[in-house]
Amino acid sequence: MSTTTAEAEPTETTGGDGPLLDLTDAGVKKFIKQAKARGYVTMDELNKVLPSEEVTSEAIEDTLAMLSEMGVNVVEAEEDAEGGEVAVREETAVVETPKEAAYDRTDDPVRMYLREMGSVELLSREGEIAIAKRIEAGRDTMIRGLCESALTFEAIMVWREELGTGRILLREVIDLDLTYNGI
Repeated sequence: MSTTTAEAEPTETTGGDGPLLDLTDAGVKKFIKQAKARGYVTMDELNKVLPSEEVTSEAIEDTLAMLSEMGVNVVEAEEDAEGGEVAVREETAVVETPKEAAYDRTDDPVRMYLREMGSVELLSREGEIAIAKRIEAGRDTMIRGLCESALTFEAIMVWREELGTGRILLREVIDLDLTYNGI
């Protein structure tokens, strides 16, 4: 367990998405010193020290990560940590990483979707080319299969007879808009 004082820690203030704790404040220094001595801090104690204005989940995650880097575990309640060193070790195993905590703490559906999509690997140029080749090969196989099908041949023969007798028009067989708009 680290016994260094909070004065040796870097100074971080509430700015943008940074940690919420102002390490230059004497009360915060005292809080961190006590937390380091005990090895843990409760969520209630942390909430008392954090600023009361509305904060983002990223800033809270940064603060929790900063405390974790200092060797301070965050526990839910005081009774969780009363078991001494054993409880601290158990809590260390249960403490979520900031990335996992990010999924639990946000309730904005757009942000949740973007985080999920951010974890999906994007295709490289070679991957896109390989998929395009597979799509084209599948299309060619489908057309070849249709051309070899007896049902396709029968449909073409029926259309030829109906066109010859005038029962249908060519535009009913061939979609000219689709044919010429695709060019």
